[in-house]
Amino acid sequence: MIRSAIATTILVVALSTAASATGWRPGANTVDTAPPAASAAGKPACAPVAEYMRRVQTGETAKMGDLFAEDGVFLVPNGQVLKGRDAINAFFSRMAGHKTEAVAFNYVAEGSQCVMEMAGRHDPKNPTGPFTLSSDFVLVDGNGKIKQLIVYILPNPAPAK
Repeated sequence: MIRSAIATTILVVALSTAASATGWRPGANTVDTAPPAASAAGKPACAPVAEYMRRVQTGETAKMGDLFAEDGVFLVPNGQVLKGRDAINAFFSRMAGHKTEAVAFNYVAEGSQCVMEMAGRHDPKNPTGPFTLSSDFVLVDGNGKIKQLIVYILPNPAPAK
């Protein structure tokens, strides 16, 4: 519950911060231009999620599960829950070779927790479309592996009637 509130608060702050320079529209979950990239340097809990982001950007996703603890959990924005490296690798192997234009524009870390805010173009049918904003909450174990990764995406507004 607290993690969800923290991630939601950070996403709202990120949306407000990104608004002026990126073409964000109130009520929308997208921006026209990605915010400037941030660094995870000096934030050990964010190191595996920074590598996760690099793999998403380069299409090197086939072995994404290697970033996770053996019993790691990945909660996909569509509600799907993937448990364990094999399930996570199977999910991401379908995306292998697909490069996603994405930018991590903020990393916030405390202890073994990291929140990464990102903007990415995820629709292969619209590769020049807007960037979708999201926040990823990550819990890292003592070995630097992802124990839990939850992706939060602000829902699209309902179409006008």
